[in-house]
Amino acid sequence: MLDRFSLALLLLRLLAGGFQLPHGLQKFGLLRGDVAAVTASFAQSGLHPPLAWVRVVGAAQIIAGLCLVLGLATDGAAVLTLCLSAAMMRLSLWQGGWFWNRHGVEYAVFWAGVAAAIALLGPGAWSIDALL
Repeated sequence: MLDRFSLALLLLRLLAGGFQLPHGLQKFGLLRGDVAAVTASFAQSGLHPPLAWVRVVGAAQIIAGLCLVLGLATDGAAVLTLCLSAAMMRLSLWQGGWFWNRHGVEYAVFWAGVAAAIALLGPGAWSIDALL
């Protein structure tokens, strides 16, 4: 059944997952990702051992991204995305102020809000969760 609510949730999930997934893939050197630069950034943020954290965060972003796109374990994927955004704000972005182009929290706050909305609204009718 074609309803606007389910279509909106599908669009929201596709965007959130579709934006999350490439960030995770870059942490494994794919899509022109610079693992050394990300590892140095994680080390500067106080995450040790930094390469292990790069891999953990990258895997979490890939899993959350795929789950959001598919609508599989959607609530958990949305909460994971929210937690990743909150950690990014706390560890590195809060010192940059608000604007994302100055390394501020704006982008992370936006995606945390999107993830929270998905977690609150659920996966929608067009999802694997709905089929299960």
